[in-house]
Amino acid sequence: MNLPLQLPSYVQKNFVTVSSEVKIFEVIELMGCGQKNPSINLNEGDGLINCALVENSNGLVGLVSPKDVVSWVAQKLPWKSVAVSEVMRNKIVTCRVDELENVGHLINLFSQEKIDILPVVDNQHRGIGIITSHGLLEIINSKKSLWLKNNEDDFSTPSNFDVVMKNKTFDVQNNRWQLAVEGAGDGTWDWNPQTDEVHFSRQWKRMLGFEDEEIGDRLEEWSDRVHPDDLDSCYRDIERYLRGETYIYQNEHRMLCKNGQYKWILDRGQVIERDSAGRPTRFIGTHSDIDYRKIIEIALKESEEKYRRIVETTTEGIWMIDREGKTNYVNAQMAEMLGYDPEEMLGKPLFYFMDQEAQQLAQKYLKKRIQGIKEQHDFRFTRKDGSDLWAIVSTTPSINEKGEYLGSLAMITDISDRHQTELALIEFKQRLDQLAIHIPGMIYQYRLYPDGSNQLPYASEGIRQIYGVSPQEVMKDATHLLKTIHPEDLPFVVQSSQESAENLTPWYCEYRICHQDGSIIWVSAHSTPTKQPDGSIIWHGYICDISDRIKIQQELIHAKETAEAATKSKSAFFAMMSHEIRTPMNGVIGMTGLLLDTNLTPEQKKLVEIIRSSGDSLLTIINDILDFSKIESGKLELEKQDFNLRECVDSVFDLLKYQAQKQDLDFYYFYDPELPTMFVGDISRIRQVLVNLLGNALKFTEKGEVSLTISGTKIEQRQNNNSKYEIKFAVKDSGIGIPKQKQDRLFKSFSQVDSSTNRKYGGTGLGLAISKLLTEKMGGKIWVESEVGMGSTFYFTIKIPTVKKIQPTDKPQLLTKLESPSPRKNLKILLAEDNTVNQKVALLSLKKIGYLADVASNGLEVIDALQRQHYDVILMDVQMPEMDGLTATRWIRKNYPKDQQPHIIAMTAGAMENDRTLCLDAGMNGYISKPINIDSLKQVLYLG
Repeated sequence: MNLPLQLPSYVQKNFVTVSSEVKIFEVIELMGCGQKNPSINLNEGDGLINCALVENSNGLVGLVSPKDVVSWVAQKLPWKSVAVSEVMRNKIVTCRVDELENVGHLINLFSQEKIDILPVVDNQHRGIGIITSHGLLEIINSKKSLWLKNNEDDFSTPSNFDVVMKNKTFDVQNNRWQLAVEGAGDGTWDWNPQTDEVHFSRQWKRMLGFEDEEIGDRLEEWSDRVHPDDLDSCYRDIERYLRGETYIYQNEHRMLCKNGQYKWILDRGQVIERDSAGRPTRFIGTHSDIDYRKIIEIALKESEEKYRRIVETTTEGIWMIDREGKTNYVNAQMAEMLGYDPEEMLGKPLFYFMDQEAQQLAQKYLKKRIQGIKEQHDFRFTRKDGSDLWAIVSTTPSINEKGEYLGSLAMITDISDRHQTELALIEFKQRLDQLAIHIPGMIYQYRLYPDGSNQLPYASEGIRQIYGVSPQEVMKDATHLLKTIHPEDLPFVVQSSQESAENLTPWYCEYRICHQDGSIIWVSAHSTPTKQPDGSIIWHGYICDISDRIKIQQELIHAKETAEAATKSKSAFFAMMSHEIRTPMNGVIGMTGLLLDTNLTPEQKKLVEIIRSSGDSLLTIINDILDFSKIESGKLELEKQDFNLRECVDSVFDLLKYQAQKQDLDFYYFYDPELPTMFVGDISRIRQVLVNLLGNALKFTEKGEVSLTISGTKIEQRQNNNSKYEIKFAVKDSGIGIPKQKQDRLFKSFSQVDSSTNRKYGGTGLGLAISKLLTEKMGGKIWVESEVGMGSTFYFTIKIPTVKKIQPTDKPQLLTKLESPSPRKNLKILLAEDNTVNQKVALLSLKKIGYLADVASNGLEVIDALQRQHYDVILMDVQMPEMDGLTATRWIRKNYPKDQQPHIIAMTAGAMENDRTLCLDAGMNGYISKPINIDSLKQVLYLG
């Protein structure tokens, strides 16, 4: 409704008129952003909504202010279902048009009724305007209507008015105005722009949380509390008003409260006095608390912005039509789907964007919308370029309070790609069916839904052979497959499929099924899961019969177990053979060694040396066989000890030089001066390879020379002051050479170039095979370069670290090392050995180096001897009757205190790696192998 032109300027137009049936949420939206509604009349004003006037057929019945709205929000009322008439202020104070000139009456209404808004009504009691506390400012500033009704005698002439403006009567009336304004909850201020003195009312101060005496009368009390971001706009609006660009000064800004928080204030004012030069000397105004309203405005703007962003950024199209089916809104995404600009689509009927067939279908859907039925369906539109747009259309009708159809809102999702995929899937399924016929096994598709239900959308004909059921049966009821799984395998199958679903990882499983014919079939299942938009998971997979493969695997496992058992038997045989051969060899080699130290004639000495040499050769053969067995079974462990590589080479040459001299061969080596000499590794195994290669070179060279070259390359620098080297050995001879076609046989077990070689030169054919395995175990390799008649060069490499740099030793330590004690001569020794020959060898060998010993034939005799007297050392044979050496050692370690424990040295004819481990685990202190020699005895008796 248009307001009458004769209304005074202080009657404001910033209100909305709403029906009493309007819902709360509509009033909130209107007061927040001023949008129009068929049931709401928004009057022309400055855009700031101060209140909503509620009317019915009888006229004005209620009022809603921003404070009321905040109260509703706080109470969390059901906005969309509660009408405003149920929560509005029913008791309202109004003013008729003919009472507007009686300003004293108006001030009294504000003061006595404690109101903040006074509606103005016409003769039909309908709202035509409102007066706010700020409106009273305009009343005071209006000389035409100042208190004409209540003060007629005092202001009957203009001269009287001018006088009264200067006396206390005006101040009394002014105070009445202030009381009325503050009674409505607003604060007032009275500013002299020439002196910057300001009178702030008590309510003005309390609005910010201050007491009257806490704020002075300077302008800075206001400006210092205005938010820094808002102060410039305040001054700009004041200047605009003073320049006459606006009717009143008005600004919304934030003020700092005593509690440190900011509050939104509506600041309004007018100049009511000027000096003779026209400069303002009195500028009065009001402070209204609009914090509640601002909170709602900001929340509504944020909500509006959020929904605007959603509409603008959604990947779905939004399409709105009116009751006539014409387009009144589309978002950019919808227009883009169809190839139009949004403006091109506005006003066009819905049927414009579809062909005749689609129009007929749309007519059916539209009838449902008019009936108020929501629906979702697939639909085909026609794009601007004539192509098809397949989409999911979710439509909601718009129905007013009278049940009238106003139009529809639709969410459009482009599924053109999906539609093409579905067509392609139909074609693919047809091809897959043709292909699956020729594939052994079963191709399938399994789907698991979020609620736990499942189905088999596809199964090929191969399922009949594996499960004994038809594709139609399992596609109708997928539980058929679960029922066929072997009961023992079912938990694993279920668990693995659950893990695949949770992690979306490929599913692979081998399990048994119980065929309908009663047979057990092993199957292998492979499938890959994909998550679907509806939350379900689809596995695409393949199942095949692997019963034959499982049978072969089981046979292989049995064969492997059989082979391992045979290997164990072989190891046990070698251990037994070692013991049985080494025991008499101990007597042969030990006695010949002792015999060589007696006074013999040259002829006798030669014969004894032959016996000794033959015994050593036999022992070498035994050691080769045992070494090969240990390496082959993976039981050979390399030792790690500091050693001098050059001294190792010297010892090998010392061992073999007599054979070279006997053959009149040049025999020498070259050691790279840049190569370190101190390394960490198994010196005995390096010496073994060198003896093997150099011995072969001497064996197969009748004239000329045999040489060794040692070089190396640093391959790693370590942080602990040492380096790792790859050392290369080259053994070169001028012997008979090796045919190229037979060189690949050299490093194979029990293999030589030909049998005549074995007959002429001897050997088992294991030496090079052992050397190959040892070099590989030390991180290297071995190979040969040779030509017949030109000699051969055998190369091998190993990778070993150097010794850590030796730290300086202080003098006391050095002295200790230099003064290491010599072997003790007063040891009490007990020899535990059941073989009389070995007893004799051991006793004579001990006597040779200055020791005597008592003898025990088994473990029981050892324990009996210990109970009679204490022994420093026990040389303990491992295998003895009645009680073996291991059992006796355990008994001694268990039953004697630490200070009475003897030093126990194992003597064994066994040569396997675990023999040494068993001895040390039983509590023995050392270990020597048979045949026993004097050097070994010296080493173990050197007790320090």
